[in-house]
Amino acid sequence: MSYQQPRVLLFEKFSSALQSSSTLFDNTTAELNTLLQIRVDGIESNRNISVVIVILLAIAALITMLWMVKMIVSRLQQAVEVAQRIEKGDFSQNVPLGSRDETGKLLNTMGAMQTLLKARIESDRQKAEINKRIAVSLDNATSNVMVVDLDYN
Repeated sequence: MSYQQPRVLLFEKFSSALQSSSTLFDNTTAELNTLLQIRVDGIESNRNISVVIVILLAIAALITMLWMVKMIVSRLQQAVEVAQRIEKGDFSQNVPLGSRDETGKLLNTMGAMQTLLKARIESDRQKAEINKRIAVSLDNATSNVMVVDLDYN
């Protein structure tokens, strides 16, 4: 019986150690599962924050794009209105000063064109008045008239 007793004692100690290992394994597994769940929750939270940031950036980009389109279209509409006024012969209104972008350059060029056309039309009108006075004078003259320029040509 003495030979059996150490075996039983050894078996009991081994069973106790195995039970302790099993308990430690179960506790460690539970703790690791808890830590893993905390980590997964953190990743999901970060993902949700990232999605919200992407959505906000997309909305900001859309608003910026709409603002830019509105600015471009309004400037082009101004250019169309200026062209329509010039087409009708209305040179009285000033062309709004443009910015440094392409639509601003277009408006500035149209303003310069309007100024030049106005000056040219005024010059042509003055020449037409002078020619009309000369024509009326020549038509009313009862004797022969010789017309020369400043160089006597």
